[in-house]
Amino acid sequence: MLGHNGAGKTSTISILTGLIEPSSFDKLEVFGLSIISQEHRQFLGVCPQHDILFELLTPTEHLEIFYKFKSGRGDMDREISEMIRDVGLDDKSNTLAG
Repeated sequence: MLGHNGAGKTSTISILTGLIEPSSFDKLEVFGLSIISQEHRQFLGVCPQHDILFELLTPTEHLEIFYKFKSGRGDMDREISEMIRDVGLDDKSNTLAG
């Protein structure tokens, strides 16, 4: 999203990700799903501009937390192993982030 300061970019992302509730709207949908139902969140991912790594966690532990936040279904260990391999962190998967 692009726009000048104060255009509402951060507020829009915060509403779409469920961090804040909209004060009013007529109809707001993502992929045909109302944001009120929160079902659209399974299709969203946000990469903030600041570092959100926890120094005392490993890449594997970070992914476990976010997998659970996103209500991941399936074989968590297999999916996390694939993610670690996909980004080339095999040798760092159990190394502290800090």
